[in-house]
Amino acid sequence: MSYVLEFERFRLYPQQRLLLDNSAAIDVPGRAMDVLLDRARRSSLTSYVYLGAAWEGVLLLKHGLAQSSIDKIRDSVEKLQRSNHHMMTSVFLIYLAEAHMRTGSYAESLVEIDKAIQLIERRGDLVYLSEAMRVKADILSLGRDKATEKIYLRSLGIARRQRALSWELRTATSLANFWTADSRVREAYGLLETVYSRFDEGFDTADLRQARLLLDSLRPFARSISTPADLKNKPS
Repeated sequence: MSYVLEFERFRLYPQQRLLLDNSAAIDVPGRAMDVLLDRARRSSLTSYVYLGAAWEGVLLLKHGLAQSSIDKIRDSVEKLQRSNHHMMTSVFLIYLAEAHMRTGSYAESLVEIDKAIQLIERRGDLVYLSEAMRVKADILSLGRDKATEKIYLRSLGIARRQRALSWELRTATSLANFWTADSRVREAYGLLETVYSRFDEGFDTADLRQARLLLDSLRPFARSISTPADLKNKPS
């Protein structure tokens, strides 16, 4: 049963979202999932088959196949819930909301992310709450909803209280994009640079590359800002 323990190790930690969202790492969980699903099917471990199918849907989403991912993730979540297996359903609902958002299904994406948030709060899976709130704000930002900034700031606050720097970076990047679209470039640059400057590794991951690209694009318009990274890199 050692492969069951390997499946548990893969699925229990929130860092799998960070792994899967780093495009260079997608083939690694993909190959592992093929092995684990095969063994789960041969051993009639039904819940693990459903979990694996849901992760397959997530991998489709990360490969840019949002429409194809929707049915697979939704079907797997429904089967997990019917089998009374709720541990990862909130995570899959976040991904399902993202998939709907990418296909332009605004109403459906809001329904799924609200389900995720309610489930997280009801079951106490608070490690995912910051990310869920960020995704909700991303969805609301498409319609320039007045609640968008408030929800981004709530996500940021949760990440900071949990000392979850990676979640904080994601929210800071999303909020910086939102502020930039509202011509608040200095605020956007100042927030994102302050968070980015706290990293000392992982600069080849997708999240940090995205943050760096945004900072580079904003810097010419925000030169008057003094941030920790600016001071650190200032010539003596």
